Amino acid sequence: MFQTNCPDDAYSEFMKLYIDAFNISFPMVEIQFKNEYIKREPWFTQGLIKSAKTKAKLFSKKMSKPSEHNLNSYREFNILHKQLQKQFIMIIFWKKIRII
Repeated sequence: MFQTNCPDDAYSEFMKLYIDAFNISFPMVEIQFKNEYIKREPWFTQGLIKSAKTKAKLFSKKMSKPSEHNLNSYREFNILHKQLQKQFIMIIFWKKIRII
């Protein structure tokens, strides 16, 4: 780094050393939360959690292999998932209104 006369080369060498040291000191760690620790709305039931996981799997399948079948599967399930969410939101809404 100190032997070069070109500032661009010196900067590139410095950044390479810095990034290597940073990656060694602070490695990437994946953290997975359990379902009971995830903060969620009261209307977001276990069934909706399962539905959301299925929707995420279909979405990743749609993005990785965009065939007509995968696109249609995701679209149909997405419509169903949105309808379920709206129904549960309305149920909770009316329960709260009845309490008042």
